[in-house]
Amino acid sequence: MTKWRELGHELLTRVVGFLIFLVLLGIINVLTFYIRNEMFISVVNFLNTNIWLIIIFSVIFLIGEIFGFLMFPLNIPGPLFNAVGGVLLIQFAFKLFQLIINLAKIQINIPINYIENLVMIVVFIIILVVGYVHIILDATHPKKKMHHSQHDLKVKRHNRDEEE
Repeated sequence: MTKWRELGHELLTRVVGFLIFLVLLGIINVLTFYIRNEMFISVVNFLNTNIWLIIIFSVIFLIGEIFGFLMFPLNIPGPLFNAVGGVLLIQFAFKLFQLIINLAKIQINIPINYIENLVMIVVFIIILVVGYVHIILDATHPKKKMHHSQHDLKVKRHNRDEEE
């Protein structure tokens, strides 16, 4: 039952965090009417333009987290969701990097698109491999969990045996 409570807490935390992000985004959108700073407006426009990407990778990571709470073999799709979420997060990070380059008016002569594609492939593979290795290790070496009442009973028995 504790695992389901942890899952509920994780879901609630993520949903509340995301709702706070959306409220803050709404507030900074209102502030664009009062703050006439080109850089500020560029950042707000960037967030508005990429809101669907942020929502999608947040939901995909959440689905991956839900699968992570399930027992084998139901947790098998988890690493795939995490890997896709990781790729979308990398895509967002490169868009943010491009925004920073544009705002700083820096000239870069490296093939950023090539690097972005390479990083996305590498991240996808690493997250997938690590996720499935974790699943295999958990499935082959199950953790021995002891409820508090069983643990307390064993401690009492141990203490009683020492006294005798």
